[in-house]
Amino acid sequence: MRHQKNFIVAIGVAAIYICVAVVVWSHRPGEDLDKQKVLEADRVHDIDLPDLYSQLNAQYYGGQVPAHISVSWSPLVANKDCATCAGMTDWDTGFPRIRLDPAGVRSESFLREAMEHEMCHLATVDAATKAHQDFHGPLFQACMQRYENPPVDTTAVQWPAR
Repeated sequence: MRHQKNFIVAIGVAAIYICVAVVVWSHRPGEDLDKQKVLEADRVHDIDLPDLYSQLNAQYYGGQVPAHISVSWSPLVANKDCATCAGMTDWDTGFPRIRLDPAGVRSESFLREAMEHEMCHLATVDAATKAHQDFHGPLFQACMQRYENPPVDTTAVQWPAR
């Protein structure tokens, strides 16, 4: 009888060890991080893009970039000019629009960076064209600097002169 109790206890302990091992070994490192990234991407794609655009326009440009433009999520993989871009500013419709690729923009910080980049295109395209500069040239680079050192008083910002 005593041997039976010891045997039953040993079986119970072994079963507990097996269950713990299954749980530990079945959990992939980084699985929680993967789930967090998917949740963040879902949240990012729910952000009101025109509202973010308006906030950045007020904060960094004093409202001087065009206020009423189309800002939307749009897959860019089929675009020959921008197959790997996170965002694109174009005038294909005759009016400026910013399109952000949902597959390329997966976090709030990257969404903000992509929007800032595209807004610099809006802010500098006329001056860069007149100066015969590359659209990622000196005017564009100077514009991007504003995000590293934002102006204290955005009403004094004049970028660029149109």
